[in-house]
Amino acid sequence: CEGKQIVSVLLQDGREILGKVKTRDTWIDIATVEVIASNVKPLRVGDALSLKPGARLAVVGSPKGFDFTVHEGTVSYVGRNLHGVGYLQFSAAVNPGNSGGPILDTTGAVVGIVTLKQMDAEGIAFALPLWYARPPEAAEAQGRWQAFLDKIRDEDADERHKMVASLERPLLLSLRTGQNGEIGALLAQMRNERPLGGRIELKVTQGTSGCLARGMVSTWLPLDEILKNAGERPREAEWLLRSGEAKNLYYTVADMDFTGCQLGDAPAQVSYDGGKPLVVPGARLKAAMASRNPWSTR
Repeated sequence: CEGKQIVSVLLQDGREILGKVKTRDTWIDIATVEVIASNVKPLRVGDALSLKPGARLAVVGSPKGFDFTVHEGTVSYVGRNLHGVGYLQFSAAVNPGNSGGPILDTTGAVVGIVTLKQMDAEGIAFALPLWYARPPEAAEAQGRWQAFLDKIRDEDADERHKMVASLERPLLLSLRTGQNGEIGALLAQMRNERPLGGRIELKVTQGTSGCLARGMVSTWLPLDEILKNAGERPREAEWLLRSGEAKNLYYTVADMDFTGCQLGDAPAQVSYDGGKPLVVPGARLKAAMASRNPWSTR
């Protein structure tokens, strides 16, 4: 509902009513909408902070367009810090279309809003505690909520400081494959002035065998310059910009040559300059290499 004040709200019985946007927060991707209609009964507001790991949940949403679908879930962790937001981590079948749906506890009260899913794993999803949208009114609950927010803020500061320290030398963030077989290495580093380009090597390990992938860095660009032309800003980049930590952060994408590597389909570990390795599906790298060299064997 970005930019809108009046929105249309679809109810489970098929009625479509008008609502007015009261608040919105783009960082946590949430808005509150006030509706006025007869025979509309709101759900009770629950307490996400009182949940314990293993507690049962009901997840309501419209996965793949199937409206008002209900799944059963389980609490995994309360207060998982992701980029300065404290989420309710839960295990359930979450798919596109679940986002924005409510999570209910065993009493039928709403405790959270489905927000994120771990894309490379099953059963790891995250919900925003409902109190982010509607802070509690009772004094005791307000105190617990503020303590929760303070804890997340402190954890977030520690996480940012660790990341900044890790960027004192170039850090390999990801490998991206293109339709024409390109394999680009995304690297970042913190410097007081723009780093120089040059040749780089990535260490590739798969099982007991290893090899080197070679590439060239043409230029490093400051984060704010990159984001000016980006259609969708990476959340991690926004996180650093919001905190002021991105002032001297530079990024580059190096076109890498993996032709010296004989890769199978098993996961491969790829690292730069002794840094923490990335785990990349060998099949994805193998397919990209085959696309670049049509005479190679798939």
